[in-house]
Amino acid sequence: MMQNSITKVFFAFRCLFFAMLMSSCSDEMASVVSDTESETTVSFVFNVTEAKDSVKDGSRAVSSDNTISDITVFIFDQNGNAIGKGKASNATSLKVMTRKASNCTVYAVANSSQFESTLGISRVSSKADFDKVCYKVLTSAGTPNITNVMFGKKTGYSTTSSTCSIALNKIYSDFSFSIKINKDTKTGLNIVLDSYQLCHLPKTAYISGTMQSAEYYDGKEVKFTSNNESGQTMTFTGQILMNPLPKGTNPNSKGWGYRSGKYAPANASYLKIKAHSQMWETTFYYYLGGLELPSTYSALADYTNYTIYPSKNYKAAITLNGNGAEEDGNRVSVILKSVTASDLGKIICADGSVYKTVSLAKAAGKEPVGFIAYVGNKAAAAPYNHGIAFALENVNEVGTTGVNYDDAVEIAKSYKGAAMKFSSGWHIPSIEEWNRMFDAFGGTKYGIPDNLNNSLKSQHWDSGNVRQAMLDAGGNAFWEGSNFAAKTTYKGEVGFWVYAFRDKAEVDGEPGVWGWRTNPYPRAVRLCFVF
Repeated sequence: MMQNSITKVFFAFRCLFFAMLMSSCSDEMASVVSDTESETTVSFVFNVTEAKDSVKDGSRAVSSDNTISDITVFIFDQNGNAIGKGKASNATSLKVMTRKASNCTVYAVANSSQFESTLGISRVSSKADFDKVCYKVLTSAGTPNITNVMFGKKTGYSTTSSTCSIALNKIYSDFSFSIKINKDTKTGLNIVLDSYQLCHLPKTAYISGTMQSAEYYDGKEVKFTSNNESGQTMTFTGQILMNPLPKGTNPNSKGWGYRSGKYAPANASYLKIKAHSQMWETTFYYYLGGLELPSTYSALADYTNYTIYPSKNYKAAITLNGNGAEEDGNRVSVILKSVTASDLGKIICADGSVYKTVSLAKAAGKEPVGFIAYVGNKAAAAPYNHGIAFALENVNEVGTTGVNYDDAVEIAKSYKGAAMKFSSGWHIPSIEEWNRMFDAFGGTKYGIPDNLNNSLKSQHWDSGNVRQAMLDAGGNAFWEGSNFAAKTTYKGEVGFWVYAFRDKAEVDGEPGVWGWRTNPYPRAVRLCFVF
């Protein structure tokens, strides 16, 4: 059903007729015939419509109970008046006394006796009465109890014909759904299936199928706690009462992508699937019904049809490949997981998960890669505009001499540490990225003065408590006295903005040192990524 990140869904069903010749056990003749001169008797036999799907794997509908415990037949004339009625138990055939008439409508309902108190079949005296006969499914905690009540009709029938064959349809359809779970094709992360739920299901069904349901309910949400991750296929089956509906408003030419709540008629039934990865939570909505809808677009298929027909076997094979963010918002609801201000100073792992310390991340079997140094919305261009993570260690051995710009770039390129998936990847921090970290941890950030030259400039700045926060999280601190590189361009020349850290409020009259250098000066290179 879904396209793009969600593999297309296959709904297919076919109706086949199985003739089941039934031997009569008992007949009940109804005295509704007034014209004795035109009296006649009609013999009825019944075929049960059995739903098969078009899949060649031998799969079958869930329910196969075609037992007829009782059968009731009504014959209505062209004015809708009852001119014949018969009932039998364990019927294979049934004879009904009536009068000669043309253009009649014959109704047959099987297995209704147990619901006589609510259906009121015995009280029917006209076609209008029968069209109001309504079956109500019993539910317990969202679980339906659907019986094998069946219905059939014949229109334009002449009672001068002594025999009549009627196909019986169940008042429900079977469904058989499978959900295959793959890894997220964009991030490589595992997808976890959380639950499925059938929603807005008809609670009632008019036996004749002439009217929409009067009541609806949501099925029980089935939650998964094991064997529900990438590489698994989950299956489930059940029944849905028939649900005649008007056409949807979606353009027929658009196919599956427009079968959504926006275009569906009121009271359409749908399947709701919840899934998540380390980086998102998504609810998928698959609208049910219709006649044969192939997995790939077909100009011959009617994508505006949402009716749940009786005696069908609806099958769907759904594959989850991602969060579906590119789908119609009426088909998919996506919540992207993200860090918050409360995660500042914590460890972010390669899969996007967050832990308080390096040791806790490793204990969980995760790969710690960065220290969350900033949480906000302006760190970088989309899509990596939410946060900044600094490496847990320097990428070079700190010596007594500095490195020039080109050397620092090469050091960064050779760094083999992992970065979080779905991030910018490692790079030399910019002035903006350094300043955002200082500001986040209670320090002071500065802009670049206009009178810079190739020398250090003393300023009253500090890094807040970021050095201690890095230590508390299990990383290596920004060492005292080490000058760290910040990538920038000044007067058209690419070079370094240099930060020298101090533990004390003031060292040699300088609480902190920063300045512009093109010649070798920075001794430490600490990388970062934005996400």
